[in-house]
Amino acid sequence: MLGTNISTFYVKIHKKFFMYGEKMKKTMKDVSQVKAIEEGVVIEVVDESADTDKIKEVVENCQTGKCDCMSEETKAKVTFMDFRIENGKPVIEIKGDVSEEEIKEAVNRSKKEL
Repeated sequence: MLGTNISTFYVKIHKKFFMYGEKMKKTMKDVSQVKAIEEGVVIEVVDESADTDKIKEVVENCQTGKCDCMSEETKAKVTFMDFRIENGKPVIEIKGDVSEEEIKEAVNRSKKEL
């Protein structure tokens, strides 16, 4: 009987590890913070496990209009977008007549796994 309880416990723990450990998929909303600046917004990536190359790819897709995260209205307001590493962490700077809320909504719609 004791062996059955241990086996059941192991299966439950293993499932949780599989679901919440190695296989947890993260997107921009999971790894970043959006902050307003004088000329637009900055998206700071705060999760060190995020793949910098994939973040750069997200920015490149936005710059070329290949993303569907931002509405057409928001895209029209963007005058500048840049990716850089600041203090060892990825930062995306977006300038234009965009609000912090508009960019948060776009980040929330992003589906690219990082």
